Amino acid sequence: MNKVNKIKDDEQRKALNAWAKAKFNGSIIAGTGFGKSRVGVLAIAYALKNSKGLKALVLVPTNQLQDQFKEEFIKWGHEDYLDRIDILCYQSAHKLRKEHYCVVVCDEIHLGLSPVYRQFFEHNTYDKLLCLTATIPEEAEYREILINLSPVVYQISLDECVAKGLVADYHVYCIAV
Repeated sequence: MNKVNKIKDDEQRKALNAWAKAKFNGSIIAGTGFGKSRVGVLAIAYALKNSKGLKALVLVPTNQLQDQFKEEFIKWGHEDYLDRIDILCYQSAHKLRKEHYCVVVCDEIHLGLSPVYRQFFEHNTYDKLLCLTATIPEEAEYREILINLSPVVYQISLDECVAKGLVADYHVYCIAV
């Protein structure tokens, strides 16, 4: 493992440890490129390893991210858990009723806080909840909902990720569309 990957691995484990210390309920806010998907995969692998017969749920905002999350399980060597994982879009999850999951991972949670999507949390149960996003919602109402649902347990900005060598330096260009 090269030095950059070691640093990134250590920081991701630090985020997971913060989640564990918060009794497996919390949000990880981390800049793009941090490896939030890997953190979600590791959290699910841990929960499924210790929960015989139970299932996990990954909530994502788009069909494309459903496929990408499946690929993440394969990439990180946890494809054996795929048959125990439901990967759904927020648009579908609100229809679930009386389901129980050992862990729920909400990717891009800032996109899953609308009143309709929140119905999932009202009608289903879970033992562990991990919310992932690069951005805390700007709207005060949604920010408060996120904090009440899953308090921030770990946060690192994109600039901090760059400074620690977790992601490459970047430039922002405004391009007229």
